[in-house]
Amino acid sequence: MSKAEEALNPNFPVEASAPPPPSYSDFTSQNGFAYYPKVEELPSYFAFDSVPDTYILTPQTCPSWQPSNVKFERENDGDIKSFDKSLDYSKEELWKFFLTHLNPPRVFIAARGYHHETRHHTVYTKDADGRTHSSVRTETITVEDFNFSIDISSFVQKQWSALVVVPEKDGSYRVFSEVLDSYASSENKLKQIILRKQLDWDVQGAINMVYNVIRMTGYNHEVSVTMKLGADKIKVYSSSAISSLANNTCVRVMCFLTCLWIIFMPTYLIARKNIDNKIVCKFQMVISVEELYRRNYHVIYATVVSRSKNRLWQG
Repeated sequence: MSKAEEALNPNFPVEASAPPPPSYSDFTSQNGFAYYPKVEELPSYFAFDSVPDTYILTPQTCPSWQPSNVKFERENDGDIKSFDKSLDYSKEELWKFFLTHLNPPRVFIAARGYHHETRHHTVYTKDADGRTHSSVRTETITVEDFNFSIDISSFVQKQWSALVVVPEKDGSYRVFSEVLDSYASSENKLKQIILRKQLDWDVQGAINMVYNVIRMTGYNHEVSVTMKLGADKIKVYSSSAISSLANNTCVRVMCFLTCLWIIFMPTYLIARKNIDNKIVCKFQMVISVEELYRRNYHVIYATVVSRSKNRLWQG
């Protein structure tokens, strides 16, 4: 029994539920192998090879730095957020802050199978004269058959491999230090920098693998397979009062419910224009899709066949 199977449930009848897996080459070349059809659900990734090497920062070209002790918040999804005033006008503090928190993201492959059912309900009502009338109402509901998540966070390389600034709309490039310098010199009260982490891996191949193992069980209803990342953003906001309000969840919800966003959103976007810097940092994986297939074939197969729900295991 593999580590993935043991982590799932030591008593789960994995081997009895699934036939021997085909080799990975046979698996991917079989006639029934298909690409995951819901391409709109695939994560969007920035192509690092679209940026010249001179604009890409790597651990090897990164200047030395000291750990940051700036205050920050950790959001529910693991993202790092700071409104600390020491980051407002100090390029050096910004540099230390981002590099201090460049830890690998958490990564999950989540899958679910579901189907739709039409159900009929008889509804009774009384008219003004007290007479009872009946009518049939029809509704379509979604019934979930199984769902599971594979935690593959342990296979993310601990050290980031490259960092780049997303090019401007006019196609111009900037290096990381230039963005930090621009932010530190800006007086914009709504300025912000967001660094997003992404995987340097065959994500499409991993999703295709899980999708096709599910289909091998004979399950023919709707299937959703997604790659979910946690702790994948580092956010720095201006310490101004207006910035704190604009990025407060409760304030945003209140504006939405009262429709005040119609007034304030255009003003907010205009004020933030040209200072909403986006940075992408990538992390490599230390496992191939083929190895992930070998480690998880049985447990995926058995989970689908048994129609299990809310199962989570280490991949």
